[in-house]
Amino acid sequence: MSSTFLMIWYLAPAVNPKIRFIYKITSSADQPLNPDTQNLYRLASPYRYKHPALIGVNYANRWCVISGGEIVVQSGHAWDGCTPKFDIAGLGVVGVPDGRLYQGLPITYYPSLVHDVFCQFKHEIRISKAAVVQIFNDMLKERQFGARVLYVTAVDWLGPQQFAGDKAAPA
Repeated sequence: MSSTFLMIWYLAPAVNPKIRFIYKITSSADQPLNPDTQNLYRLASPYRYKHPALIGVNYANRWCVISGGEIVVQSGHAWDGCTPKFDIAGLGVVGVPDGRLYQGLPITYYPSLVHDVFCQFKHEIRISKAAVVQIFNDMLKERQFGARVLYVTAVDWLGPQQFAGDKAAPA
């Protein structure tokens, strides 16, 4: 199965200015369309999320801290939401949509943030692929995201297949 299976066409503001609203709406803490990076989003304030799969996982770097069953993603972390996404000559983006608005942001905003952190540091954070997929699933389920099963299946099949927590412990 290839990633093109999940690609969906987005209309760009150049084609239809009314489409721009989903990326222009911001909350006081978060800023879609970050002008300082090539990424779609940049976290303006720390984000915290607790999950049972994080109990016993301890990790810290510039971008995240995991301890006590909680991940804290630090402000400044930049990511592209659900991927892949490709800009087509400035006319539009082909890729995975981030979904309808939920509390002023795309519904997959925080689930994709947390998943991005796990993927970015997959060789360092001692967490399994199954736990990463479960956390993504649970975050989408909490938001009652209608395409949850499709997105979780895509993450499971097309996302990274090996995380530090999957490696056998040295004898």
